Formats: sequence, C-alpha cells, structure tokens
Amino acid sequence: MRLGTGAGQGLVLLAALAAACADSSAPAERTTVAVPVELAIVAAEDVPVVVRAIGTLEATRAVELRAERSGRVVELHAGEGGALSANTVLARLDDAEPRAALALAEAALAESAARSASAANTHRRTSALQRQGVASSESLDEARLALDAARAGEESSRARLAMARLEVEHSVVLAPFDGVLGRWRIDDGAFVQRGEVLGRIVADDPLELVFTVPDRWSSRVHPGADVRGDVTGEHDAPFTGKVRLVEPTVDPESRTVKVEARVPNSGRRLRPGQLATVRLVLETHGGAAVVPEEAIVAVGEDRFVFAVEKGQARAIEVALGVRLPGRVEVTGAIRPGATIVRTGHQQLSPAAPMPVREVRLADDRPAG
Repeated sequence: MRLGTGAGQGLVLLAALAAACADSSAPAERTTVAVPVELAIVAAEDVPVVVRAIGTLEATRAVELRAERSGRVVELHAGEGGALSANTVLARLDDAEPRAALALAEAALAESAARSASAANTHRRTSALQRQGVASSESLDEARLALDAARAGEESSRARLAMARLEVEHSVVLAPFDGVLGRWRIDDGAFVQRGEVLGRIVADDPLELVFTVPDRWSSRVHPGADVRGDVTGEHDAPFTGKVRLVEPTVDPESRTVKVEARVPNSGRRLRPGQLATVRLVLETHGGAAVVPEEAIVAVGEDRFVFAVEKGQARAIEVALGVRLPGRVEVTGAIRPGATIVRTGHQQLSPAAPMPVREVRLADDRPAG
C-alpha cells in the first residue's frame, strides 16, 4: 500500500516536470501596449527672421538759433513748443541802424558807379586821341589807371552794400526747417550779441531710430528693410520705419554694427530721446514647418519629433529654426500637415517605431 502510494506520487511528479519542460520549450507570447499620446498637426506658417534690439529715437536735425547780429529784440513771433514750417518768422531785432547803413551803402555805390562811368569815358576819349597821335602814351596809361581805380571802388561799394543788406536780413530770425521750437532763452526787449543763443529748434518728423545689430547679422541688413518697434513703456504707441543707413564698420569692442532707420512721426506721438524696442525683419521663410515646442525631443545634441503614421510613432531628426511664442520652426524630413506627438513621447524610443494610441488632438482634428 505504501509502495502504491509512492509510485502514484512519482507519476504525478514526472507529469508535472514534463509539463514544465513543455512550457519552457514553447515561445513566450509578448503583448505590446500602445502608448497614450497627445497629437498635433505640423503647421505651415510664414516665419519672419527677426533681430531684436533696443534703440534710441533722435531728431533728424536739431540746431541752436543764434543771433547773426547784435541788437535789441523787438518781437518774438513763434510760441514755445509749437510746430513750425521752414522760413517762419520767429523773432525780429531792431533794424533802424542797419537800414540807415544800407541807405548810406546804396548812396556810396551810386557815387562809385558814377565815378567809374566817368573814368570809362575818359579812357575811351584818351584812347581815341592816342590813336590819332594827339594824346601821349603816358596820358592813356593814366586814364587806364584811373579807370581801374574807379572800378575797384565800385566793387568795394557793392560789397559794402551787400554787407549792409545782410545786416538788415539778419534782423529777422527765420526757422531754418520744419520742426518744433523749444524754450526761448531771451525775452522781448533784451539786447543780444552776435552769436548769442536765442533758442532751439528740432526736426521731429520724421525721426531717426538708432540701434545696433550683432556683426553676424550685418550682411543681411540693408537700406529699405522694414523696422517695427514700440516706445519702451508705451505699448500703445507702436511705430514702423525703414532702414536708411548701415554703418560700413564693426565696433571692435561690442562686435556690433550701427543701423539708422527713418521713422514717420506725423502725429508727433514720439519724441527725440525716447528708448524703443526694435524688431528688424531680415527675411521671411514662407510656408515653413512649425511645431509646438513641447513636441521637440532632445537626445544629446540631436533633436527629434515623433511622426505618427498608421498608429506607429517613429523618430525624425530635425533642425531647429526661428523660435516663435510657444512654437518653433523645424527643417528636415518633416512636412506641414504631418501628424506628430505633442506630449507623451517620454515613453517612446527614437531607436524603433512604437505603437501609440491617441488621447486627443491638440486642435481637435482626427489623426491622419
């Protein structure tokens, strides 16, 4: 009875071992679970290549108004802070004395002209008599010298007359160009000296925007390029302009190039001296492939996106281009319209394609 029982137990053990051996020789069944991911569609956008900088708005012209002659101020015509056109009368000096000098100069010129005419007649008569043998060569020489002296006197009188006229003209202070008048530094009735500063006028329409760009971009900046900006702290005052000048030399210390742009300012919202944020568009990449920033996978120095086709995600190496708010331009084998993994790629491997299942599309469109 004990032997029977032992034999039965041995048979059961052998059957179990045989079954175990049979299981170990059969291939194990592997089940791959699809990774849940969020998908997105590669967009096609016109991507501007932009250089950003801080610049300063400057007047295109700014000059100090100075007295061109000494005299007493009798009138101040233009108000401070007012917009002016070129040749607007700004102030007048007492011109009684220069006008009297002008009258004397006119009389002196008339007298000199009469002497010159008389000397010319004498020279002509003496020349004719000398040809007839009546007058001597010495007489003709004297007549010629007298004529030369008379003509020199006339020219001198003309010069003094021109100076007298300038003194009268300098009694009136004119705006040299369109602009805005600053604070007067004189009052009505003040006596000013020649060269004394009377005030200041500034041309503020258009303005000059001065900024610098890194040397590596300088070859791509050219006159006529579009510039956009905002006055610092005044985001309701955007402006546009065009590059006017690119300096031909690079600053050896900062390795930057100075750029000047012309900015219209017809409404005079902008003022010389203000700081401005600048956006200079170098070029535009039309129809570029743009993906969400979170779709980029970094492996060492390489960058990938996972493209999804027929439920399989495979890694595609890309190069990053222009960065946009929340998005980035990519180049490589990825094209606009492709479906990519936006989030959830932490469970994917660039080494081989892997099955994925969609959680949702970022733009609520079905995956392709």
